[in-house]
Amino acid sequence: MFKKKLANFFLALLCLHAVFYCVLYFLDIYGFSRVIAVFSIPLLIVYYVLKSVKIDYFFIVSLTFVFIGDVINSFYPVVYNMYIVLYALNLAYYSYYILRELGDKMTVKNVLLPAIPYTGLYIVTFYYLSAYLRGVSVELILIYNFFMGVFVVSTWIKFMVSKGKGKIYSLVSSTAIILMSILFMFNEFIYFNKIVNDFIINFLFLGAHLFMTLYVVDKENAKYNPK
Repeated sequence: MFKKKLANFFLALLCLHAVFYCVLYFLDIYGFSRVIAVFSIPLLIVYYVLKSVKIDYFFIVSLTFVFIGDVINSFYPVVYNMYIVLYALNLAYYSYYILRELGDKMTVKNVLLPAIPYTGLYIVTFYYLSAYLRGVSVELILIYNFFMGVFVVSTWIKFMVSKGKGKIYSLVSSTAIILMSILFMFNEFIYFNKIVNDFIINFLFLGAHLFMTLYVVDKENAKYNPK
């Protein structure tokens, strides 16, 4: 019971952290707000450890990749290639986690239905943005987008063939990631907007990983602690 209350405390702390970041942002205390922002993933890791009934250490490692990538992105933003690799590794594990659970539900029909619109969106977006990429490896962008695509498609399949609230968590996570990625590319290489960069992208980032964590916790509870 104490562990559950402590987990809920850290979840509330994560929400307060987001509110505090907003206050600092609107007060235009940029340097301090960036320092505060990178603590979201460590808080999320603590929440997961406390909430989990059977800790998935690979999931913690994947969140650690996100944390390191976030630190690099926040304080050394021109080192694109390094944090793209870290984010891609995180998405690779997210994709594996969803695919592992789908198993024999991966039919051709279930794959094609969500894959076609995503592929169309990806081709149009990447074709438009590719001419603006500067100082970043196109090959790494393609690898990142591949794992993002697998994650998005697998969560859509999960949504179509599964039951329970967990499928909504994973779908929200993948939707936030694809929106965040498109906005980041546009904002970084085409037209910079401070609100988009410091506010919208950060909240999509936090939402994506929070909802994936909620999904993992939900699956663990269903498997190891069924009601």
